[in-house]
Amino acid sequence: MPVDEKATRFAVEEYLETVRQYRQIGFVRREAAITQAYSYREHQSTNAISKQTEDIATYNVDKEAELQAKDRLLDLAMSKLSSMQREVIQRRYLDDEDEFNAIICNEMDPPISDRTFRRIKTDAIGILAGALKLTRYTDEKAPIVEYPKKNEPLESLLRLFSRSGRHICTPKNFVFSEINSFQWPRNQLTCSF
Repeated sequence: MPVDEKATRFAVEEYLETVRQYRQIGFVRREAAITQAYSYREHQSTNAISKQTEDIATYNVDKEAELQAKDRLLDLAMSKLSSMQREVIQRRYLDDEDEFNAIICNEMDPPISDRTFRRIKTDAIGILAGALKLTRYTDEKAPIVEYPKKNEPLESLLRLFSRSGRHICTPKNFVFSEINSFQWPRNQLTCSF
């Protein structure tokens, strides 16, 4: 299955941002609202019991444990990177300050070019995606294009493309002579939109 690089990069960047926020400000606990509302509400019998305090306590414990586990897992994954990759990820995503890539490139020891910085960052994100199990794949269920049979009119081809939402320009009286070779009448173009 082919890897969807853009979705994978977004997943890793979101993970790194979550860990960065946890490291900077910690976990913010939810608290129950104790103030009662004195407005009259007509209740319905839903047979559901509201356990607000219980739900909040469960969320606080589970979410904090989840963030600690993410932090430990990221430390383990970062240890698998090379020193240059680790420094790039640390400066770009995990430091307190959000700096531009050019500034980070010049501050590194030794300074590196922007192109080298992007290559190192891409490689490091790929390694982190594999280690953190965040790799995203493209959808395998892509539409299957069925080609019309020999000497079949253009209408069947237009039906296939109209279902996929594509706009195509074709000649009038277009006919398939073989699977990959077409007969194009000259100067008779029509566009179907």
